[in-house]
Amino acid sequence: MSNLDKKAIFDDRGQVKTARKIETLIGNHHPAVAWHLNRIREIASIPITLAVMGEFSAGKSTFINRLLGIDALPVAVSPKTATITRVLYGETPRIEIEYVHENQRVIREENGYDGLKKIQNAKKINDGGYQKEVGDIREVRVFVDNPLLKKFTLLDTPGFNHDAVMDEKTMNALCDAHLIVWLSDYTQLAKQTEFDRVKQIRPHNPRIYLIINKTDVHVSGTEAYQQTEVEVRQHLSDNGFIDLFYSDEIYLISCKTELPFWDGMFQRFLSRFDRTVLDEDIAISIDLISNQWEKLRDSVHQEQAQHDIMQRKLGVVRDLSIVDTVLAAHVPIALDALDADIREISVELVKHCERASQLCNSKVPSANRFVRELLMMDLYQRTSSFEVAYAKLIGGVYIDFSEKLQLSLTHLASSITDQHNEKRRKLSMLIEYLELKRSSLDDVMILPRATVEATELMNLFCCAVRGQLGDFSSAISTRLASALKRDLECDLRDLVFDESLGLVLKKLDRDLAEAATRLSRSLELMEVV
Repeated sequence: MSNLDKKAIFDDRGQVKTARKIETLIGNHHPAVAWHLNRIREIASIPITLAVMGEFSAGKSTFINRLLGIDALPVAVSPKTATITRVLYGETPRIEIEYVHENQRVIREENGYDGLKKIQNAKKINDGGYQKEVGDIREVRVFVDNPLLKKFTLLDTPGFNHDAVMDEKTMNALCDAHLIVWLSDYTQLAKQTEFDRVKQIRPHNPRIYLIINKTDVHVSGTEAYQQTEVEVRQHLSDNGFIDLFYSDEIYLISCKTELPFWDGMFQRFLSRFDRTVLDEDIAISIDLISNQWEKLRDSVHQEQAQHDIMQRKLGVVRDLSIVDTVLAAHVPIALDALDADIREISVELVKHCERASQLCNSKVPSANRFVRELLMMDLYQRTSSFEVAYAKLIGGVYIDFSEKLQLSLTHLASSITDQHNEKRRKLSMLIEYLELKRSSLDDVMILPRATVEATELMNLFCCAVRGQLGDFSSAISTRLASALKRDLECDLRDLVFDESLGLVLKKLDRDLAEAATRLSRSLELMEVV
């Protein structure tokens, strides 16, 4: 069955159609959800990916060559030149070699399969540049004209337990695999490293089938084969190894084609494996889509829960960053803290006003100005302690505010998953910006506008007549307190209001609201299917 036939079969299936709608709805906003949507689309439209895995030298490449009836994939590859090899359908024999060199992706094409032999023998080629080039290979794609590859793409993976880098490459290949064949060496069957590795793989992909290669080492003839099959099945059942696989079916094979008996056994295996796996690609695809559908639903729910947490934490940040909220919380406290200072200044101001009234009787304006300036210098000195107290208080208010804001932003950033790293990056930059802004205020003295008000009151009084002194002096304390409240609010507003912060929070708030809508709509679409 061709890819076109498969796509036609799945195009009108409810889950696939709905997945396409959700994919359009979420765009690139929810990578975790998009990953499952992409898997559904791939399963419904392209060949299933069957990965062949196992320990190093288990015969994986030989098995694929034997399965496809070709001699293309290199065997006896060294751990240093082993790589991921993807075998796909193609009418003309050719290979694509994908390199990653200095973070740049490069693809080189070659007709035929000779390039694979060069890779296999790279360690024997006395060319350091070529060996380095081979080390940069990310993946090799081999195109083979075989009808099986219209239904399955085969993934030949480096062997486990020989090279840590190759182990990591092989585990990363799990992201692509829909099914897994675990090829085991009969002479080292079900050893502890195999147990551990299959257990590690199983949570990522439970569809693992066991094939035991190199059985010819101890078996020859039908009777010995049948006896060995019974013994192996019992052994794997007793030690629990068979329980790690999707099916309890076991296949004993040898890929050596020159032995007629084992050639027959391979054909027997192929007939059984065709019936259970290779001829069931549509049924397997339906099952894989259903499994992926449930994972998709879980992913949407998890994403929704994560965004709910982010919205709650954003609410805390938003409340902290509202200027009027900050003023309402801190201005009354600040006024109480400065009350004694303002009363002391009021008393001193009245005293100076009285003295000025008594002394400023000269008809010579220059003399009156001299007296006023002399008294104002004294008043400035008396108010210096108030200026220090005011600056310290307002600085403390801002530090307290910014520390709480930064802590809330840090909590918000910590709730953002790796899938939304760009949002976390912007918040981290904002936190650093606020820290820099706060540290830049450490050496800045906040000059209170209220002391300027006191000087203006003095000047006014010195121009007033003696008869107005009583009424004027009784209003000084009230007027200073009112001026202090007004100017304290202005100073705090200047410090607390931050347009950059507001814009970032507004954008994040809008993003989260849109995300909530997208995710809710996705769940609604899924419920209809």
